[in-house]
Amino acid sequence: MLPTLPAALDEAALQNLTAGLSPQQLVWLSGYLYGQATSAGGGVAAAPAAVAAPAPAAAPAVEKLTILYGSHTGNGKKIAQQAADAAAAKGLKANVQDMNDYAPRQLAQEQNLLVIVSTHGEGEPPISAEELHAFINGPRAPKLPKLRYAVFALGDKSYLQYCQTGKDFDQKLAELGGTRLLDRVDADVAYKAPAAQWVEDVLNALTGASTATAVPVTVGAS
Repeated sequence: MLPTLPAALDEAALQNLTAGLSPQQLVWLSGYLYGQATSAGGGVAAAPAAVAAPAPAAAPAVEKLTILYGSHTGNGKKIAQQAADAAAAKGLKANVQDMNDYAPRQLAQEQNLLVIVSTHGEGEPPISAEELHAFINGPRAPKLPKLRYAVFALGDKSYLQYCQTGKDFDQKLAELGGTRLLDRVDADVAYKAPAAQWVEDVLNALTGASTATAVPVTVGAS
């Protein structure tokens, strides 16, 4: 049952007073009048319901993910494709490229980058990675303040300069202003399990599915 207006109030006058007010203005007015009544000691039973705030906008999606690989044996390519497939499953569009086919100057335009690279001989990059490796270590390397990146390094612990090329990429991208999504992972010949974990962790970091920070990992042969 609707409450009866106090005798001193005229319903027609009240309607004239509130005519033309928007729903939001009426809500505000009801809250204001409630506050006045409460402060005056009136016997008001309950406050008007609050208007629900609009839901916050969703975080912007990752627009582009570039996955670069450089290796002699083809293991880097396999990991890169694995990462691209996993990214697609999360709704991310990934561009996979051999470093040999990548224009180094494009690096300045990248925002999200995964680097998968092996080391050969005494800390040398594979042939396909030589140009990009030289570029980022040279005077023409651009500043990369908008770049988020992660490095998966492939190597062989029997060599003194284990995973050196991956270390070079990781360090230089940071020096140029990039931000690590995860700490670099160095993998020996038993790389499949750590690669799968790295792919999962880095995509979670990209999409915000996990706020955990990865610890530095060096994986040996099993």
